[in-house]
This record gives sequence, C-alpha cells and structure tokens, in this order.
Amino acid sequence: MLILPGTMPDYHNPGKGYKMGPRVIALRASGRGGSIPLLHPEDLMIDNENIGLAKISDAIRIAEMSRELIESGLGWSWTPSRVAREINDKFTNVIVTREGNGIIGFAVMKYLDQEARLNLFGVHPDCRRKGIGTRMIIWLEETALINGNGIIYLETRLKNQSAREFYKSLGYKVVNRIPGYYRGRETAVQMAHDLWSDVALT
Repeated sequence: MLILPGTMPDYHNPGKGYKMGPRVIALRASGRGGSIPLLHPEDLMIDNENIGLAKISDAIRIAEMSRELIESGLGWSWTPSRVAREINDKFTNVIVTREGNGIIGFAVMKYLDQEARLNLFGVHPDCRRKGIGTRMIIWLEETALINGNGIIYLETRLKNQSAREFYKSLGYKVVNRIPGYYRGRETAVQMAHDLWSDVALT
C-alpha cells in the first residue's frame, strides 16, 4: 500500500481516509514533486464512501472478478496470491468499490518514479455506466499527482473497444500497440494520460 504524505486517515472508516481536493492537487502538481502546501479544512475532501483500499480478505473476490471480466479466454494470471502481493506492496494501491458486503469494482495501480501504471481495472457489468469507474479512476489519478507521478499508462485488449472509449472520455490517448502482450495470443493497445498537462491547463 502506498503511504501518501498529506493524506489523513479516516479513523471512523479503517482503510480509508481524507484526500486532497482538486485545488490542493493543482498546487502540488505544479511543483512536480514539491512540498505539499498547508492543508485547510476546505481543501480536504472525503473519499467516496464506497471506495477504499482493499484488504487481504478481498484478494479472492478481486481475482475471481478479474478472471471473469478481464481475463476471459486468456487463462488466469491475476490469482488470489498475486492480488494479495499487490495489496501488500508499498508502491501499489489496490482499491475496491463496495456495495453492501460485496465488491462491484476494483483497480490495481503501481506508482513508479514519474509515472504510474494501471495494471488492473474492472467494474461489475450490472454496475457500469453509473459513474463508479470514473470515480475510481479519479481517486487513483489524484493519488498519482500527490505522489509526483505525471503520466499514467494502461493496456487494454485490442478487441475491447468499449474500454478504450471509456478511457478516452477521461483523457487517455492511444500511444502504442503491443503484439502478443496477452499470453502471446492477443495484441494490447497501450494508452496514456498526461496528468501534469491537464493541471497546467486548468
């Protein structure tokens, strides 16, 4: 789990927290790694009440959803043990969106030096087109900016046009095609979003 400077824990909801609002993020990003400005109450916003960091106990369900929704026909690479390792990784955030006692969305983001990689992302088909995926992407992008990551990369299966349209609506652009990326069988379409450019234009 990535520990963010300037992120305050929400003691009423373990595993969740208060995050910086857009104004603070713009100030933080403009320095590309500079010190975080003094926080004031109006600059804090509470994470969406249904979005939070995943727990180890969520690994099985996340892995099952990945197998069903993302890896269909490819074999199962995001196994429960792999997801659990990512949850424990200090440079990775695994987040989930919950509805009741169930998980309806999930994402795995790894934070590198000046870039971040969205390695896994999915929303249950019955819960799509309700803004859930958008809110999770925004959560991850804001975290990336606070951490000093200016570009986010991701890959989608070539046949998954709907996923690319979703990402394009959020500012992602196609930057590459990678033949055989998925188990040597399928081409991946790589996309990227330059977060620093977006902030500079605001």
